[in-house]
Formats: sequence, structure tokens, C-alpha cells
Amino acid sequence: MKILLLLVSCCLSFVGFATPSVQTIGEQVARTPNCEIQIINNSASHVTVYGTYEDGTRMTPFNVYTYSPVAYISLYRYKACQQSMYLDIVTFNNYRVYGAYTNVNTIVPVSPRIK
Repeated sequence: MKILLLLVSCCLSFVGFATPSVQTIGEQVARTPNCEIQIINNSASHVTVYGTYEDGTRMTPFNVYTYSPVAYISLYRYKACQQSMYLDIVTFNNYRVYGAYTNVNTIVPVSPRIK
């Protein structure tokens, strides 16, 4: 009888270790960094986004159209999150709207005052 009780208690203790608690999973999700830059185009002009990563590699340019959803640029490269990148945002008429080093987790709004 004592052996059966010991066996049941051992099985129950292993089941307790095998299932993660919901709080632990929630804490892991809360600690996960975004590692991205967001671009919001609220202007009346379409824009093209150019970028250069910290290591000098150029990003493939992409377009962000008028009032389109948020565009995301991931800074996760080489198994690590880079801290910044140089961004150039230019309208289709070659008017430069933004050009600066931009830190990770930054939102870059493109304003409606574009010429």
C-alpha cells in the first residue's frame, strides 16, 4: 500500500512539472521585445521607405501608400535586435519627408503637410 501511495504521489508531481502555468506564459509574452520600427502614412502622398541597417546593409525599399495600415520594419537580424537604423522616407515626387537615424520601437508618422 505504501508503494502504491508513493507511486501515485510521484506521478502527480511529474504532471505538475509538465504543465506550465498560465502566469509563466503571460510573463514570457510581456517580456518579448518588438524590435521594430513602425511607419504610419497619414499624408495625402504615397511614400517610399529606404533604410540602412547598423552593419551597413541596405534594406529593400518599399512603398507605403496613402492612409494604408501601419508598415513595420524588423530590426531583428543575425539572431539579435539591432538598436537603430538610418531611414529615408521620400514621396513619389522625390520630396524628402524624413531622414534620420531611428531607434528600435519608434513610430515614425508621415504627416499630411507634405508638399
